[in-house]
Amino acid sequence: MTHETTPGAPHESAVDAPTPGVIAAIGAFDGLHRGHQILLGEMVERAAAIGARAVCVTFDPDPVQILHPGAPPRNLCSTAEREQLIRAVGVDEVFVWAFTPQVAQMTPAEFVAALCGRYRLVEVWVGADFGFGRNRAGNVQSLATLGERHGFAVHARAPVYDGDQPISSTRIRDLLERGEVVEAARLLGRPYRLAGEVLGGAQRGRQLGFPTANVVPPPQQVLPAHGVYAGLASIASGVYPSVANVGTRPTFGEEQPLIEVHLLEFSGDLYGQQLAFDFVEQVRTIRRFDSVDALRAQIAADIAGARASLAHR
Repeated sequence: MTHETTPGAPHESAVDAPTPGVIAAIGAFDGLHRGHQILLGEMVERAAAIGARAVCVTFDPDPVQILHPGAPPRNLCSTAEREQLIRAVGVDEVFVWAFTPQVAQMTPAEFVAALCGRYRLVEVWVGADFGFGRNRAGNVQSLATLGERHGFAVHARAPVYDGDQPISSTRIRDLLERGEVVEAARLLGRPYRLAGEVLGGAQRGRQLGFPTANVVPPPQQVLPAHGVYAGLASIASGVYPSVANVGTRPTFGEEQPLIEVHLLEFSGDLYGQQLAFDFVEQVRTIRRFDSVDALRAQIAADIAGARASLAHR
């Protein structure tokens, strides 16, 4: 993965061998949902047809975090996961451009010139609503005008619709914040995932008879609505059906959000390991119980519900 504030030196000199032309797709590609996958897939096919290299240009951090630093967490995946998902589509290179305040102040012309200093662009692919440069002053039309100057064509991909609405990262975030993880997964093309290191805790789950692996949610990612979810936990030794409590623990008066994952077919110590949880279905919302015994009974019911949900997937 490449991180740079500005792209490198010009692509060739008089003594260099000619380099292959590049088709570049540019965008945040947050979550790499089905719409992104179609755009990149078509770009990869086009590059193969004309003998060009397929490159995806994306950003870290999300430009919104620089332009609106007070905005709430919004990412649908980590930068590393995004790069992995992009590569799985078949691109030849992923360029992760470090989005700094200096990059944010580039004019559209400076932005394009920087990319042309790195690649011999023959085509640039973007979404139809693409905006770039300082204050998003650039759009598809101005990109095409700059393309005429620099020798590349522009392909603007119309949104991919699901039902009467386009598939978008915003739409998926809204679904997750309502706990609608089944619909979010359908638009993503895979279950939504949160990952992190398993931390030590108060061991209340073990005391209740249901040991849990506790993971602090990544602060930059969208947290699904507080609730109990059936899902799949991935750890070093494999993938396990699981049930997870997402949110606070009102019965114990604790307000720090956590993902508490109970692996149904596993026993052992997970402290310090990396754990990824894929959200399959919401079992119930969070609520406070009057007693620990009532909570214990509900957890048993939650596990039964999660088993039933996962058996039908």
